[in-house]
Amino acid sequence: MDTVETTRPSLLVRIRDLRDELAWSEFAQLYTPLIYRFARQCGLQDADASLVTQDVLVTVARTIHRFEYDRQNGSFRGWLKVVTRSRLSDFLRAQGRHPQGSGDTGMLQLMDEQPDPSQPDLWEREYRRSLFEWAAERIRCDFEDTTWQAFWRA
Repeated sequence: MDTVETTRPSLLVRIRDLRDELAWSEFAQLYTPLIYRFARQCGLQDADASLVTQDVLVTVARTIHRFEYDRQNGSFRGWLKVVTRSRLSDFLRAQGRHPQGSGDTGMLQLMDEQPDPSQPDLWEREYRRSLFEWAAERIRCDFEDTTWQAFWRA
């Protein structure tokens, strides 16, 4: 199994137990940056993106017991993307942030400037960035600070 492409099934089983703090810590370290950056890319301010991220994590905690891991039917990350987009839509709807289309040039320009949250590469790009940062932090203590700084600057 390619761990870069899939979430470990063992982690998905472990987070079903809300008392498994180690599993939830690992899960949050891996997925919080992804969800947050996705929300930011969709135009949310820092505080709003944090609220949506927290809401997504709460939703996952409440519904993970219903998620059945089956690669044939879809990935966990795909399910998480659906949950994230749903919570994002709920947040925007609650804020009344649905611009009304007027058909004028200004509205067309505004629409062109908005990121497309359904863009598959946005979610995947943010996932890969989050995964890299998570993995890098796990090995950082194995290197001297000067070596680590040289790595990041390169």
